[in-house]
Amino acid sequence: MKYTVKNLLILSLFASIAYSACKKETTPADKKSDAKIAGQIAMNLYKSLSGSDGGANIQNGLNVYSVNKKNNKLAVNSFYVGECGLMMDTTFSFDVSRGDSITTLSNRMKFVSLCKTATLLRGYTFDDSIKIIGKTPTFGFTRLATQHFAVYGIDSAYTQFSLNGSSGFTTSDYPLNGSKAVKYNLFSTDYVMKGVKFNTGRDPKVVNPNIYEGIAEFSGKHVYDGGSPSYNVDKYTGTVEFLGNWKVKITYNGTAYTVDLNTGIVI
Repeated sequence: MKYTVKNLLILSLFASIAYSACKKETTPADKKSDAKIAGQIAMNLYKSLSGSDGGANIQNGLNVYSVNKKNNKLAVNSFYVGECGLMMDTTFSFDVSRGDSITTLSNRMKFVSLCKTATLLRGYTFDDSIKIIGKTPTFGFTRLATQHFAVYGIDSAYTQFSLNGSSGFTTSDYPLNGSKAVKYNLFSTDYVMKGVKFNTGRDPKVVNPNIYEGIAEFSGKHVYDGGSPSYNVDKYTGTVEFLGNWKVKITYNGTAYTVDLNTGIVI
């Protein structure tokens, strides 16, 4: 079985930057309603689990690192983790120029493939930190994604898995050169996942991979330019319950919201 881990990793991250990072967020830089906060919490959670801005895509089971094909453009699918006991620990950074924008990416990844034991099926631990900093003539942006996962197989066919660990996702945009194109806007959420269970596309009974059980405790903040001399800061804490079919129940400030995890739309 042949694979070049570092090359595939760099290609995956490059594809992720090209598709999603080199643009300003569509989230308005103003105070959000609780429903909009719930939607953003769901979107950040989806990004931190799917690796859509770089990192591990848990939906691939033991095929850990992946960037899906988007907009009919080339992307790396995934690579197999290899024999149990395999360990990778790497750090790198590089710059990407795209038109009149410059993006710098830095990454630290550590991966350990875990062998089957008398009590546990195969799995892996994954620790990843990706920082993307970009600048255009009118605005700059930062994206930070962290993942600290322990994943184990539930069934011997390795179509279902359990996950415990933590993740985080931060996005910020800020104006440059006196531009009014964007206002300062930062949205950050950290998650602690407990008892999360999911299946993958390898199961012939499953049409789409799905997270069907577990919770995530979260804390975060929204920092934005509301027109006052100093930035406004809204903080929040709560829980996410995975309901299956890519739906979650997000509870905070005494209210529960059912949200589509893929779109961030409150149902």
